Amino acid sequence: MSHTTESKEKGSKNIERKQKTSKGADEKENYISEQLLCKLCSEGYKEPRILPCLHSFCYDCLQKEMEKVGSQNEMNKAVGVSKDIHCPTCQKEFVISSINDLPQHLYLGFEVEVAGLASYLKGKDGVICDGCSNDFDNSGESIKGFCCECQEFLCKGCLDYHRRNRNLSKHKIALLDETASIEDKLKLMVKEYNCNEHGHEKQVLDFYCATCTKPVCNYCVVSQHKEHKFYDLSRAASEQRSEMKQLQESVENILRKLEVATNNTDKMKQHVETSKKSATNLINSTFEGLSHSLQERKKHY
Repeated sequence: MSHTTESKEKGSKNIERKQKTSKGADEKENYISEQLLCKLCSEGYKEPRILPCLHSFCYDCLQKEMEKVGSQNEMNKAVGVSKDIHCPTCQKEFVISSINDLPQHLYLGFEVEVAGLASYLKGKDGVICDGCSNDFDNSGESIKGFCCECQEFLCKGCLDYHRRNRNLSKHKIALLDETASIEDKLKLMVKEYNCNEHGHEKQVLDFYCATCTKPVCNYCVVSQHKEHKFYDLSRAASEQRSEMKQLQESVENILRKLEVATNNTDKMKQHVETSKKSATNLINSTFEGLSHSLQERKKHY
């Protein structure tokens, strides 16, 4: 299984789980906010990719758009017309050779994952073991862990099997304390993101390359970013948050100044309109006065 296919299956695991267990009429409203819905498929983002215009869409949705463009270009070759992929939101066109070349929107993927897990944990249908499909909440027992790689809830038996299996034993397992809050459980359950470079698929993104402005794994640091400036990903995230906060404050300050300027402009406009009316009235009254004086003089000649 390729890394792209595997990550898409993991990303959609929570959505599929929610669809199987939810009995509500309005699933999207209860499960996920509108900001986390892909504008092409109207579902939670699955491995979202970012276009150069900064709009994001599911990997598969963009792949379908690429296929449409490819078919259209084949038909247009005869008349010498070429059409690049365009953003479904802003309609800007871009030359893209492969969807894999587009950066992943890790934040959106993370938010969709967290929303799905939180919704499932809060659900009234009980948490079902994904390994053996037993509903342990309703039988008086409980789920003991969550595999962050497989994105599966596990009972004690399935958890023990996971640890004994040679192919699964290295997976990150979050042990779930029954008394812990949903927020604390989510902190343990969110999966780490792996590198999407060929041959690095099992490596976690632990570093941030400041030169290339993207997260990288250990292998990337050694093979492709030797001379680059890089540092720990958590440090980069902290610095980015601090920088974004400063930018937000700066933007808010600019917006306040613009609001004041807009209000002053409106007042000035109103003053000009008032002055215009006064000047027009004065001109009209002066003209009428002079016209009346001329008419009076004519009578005396």
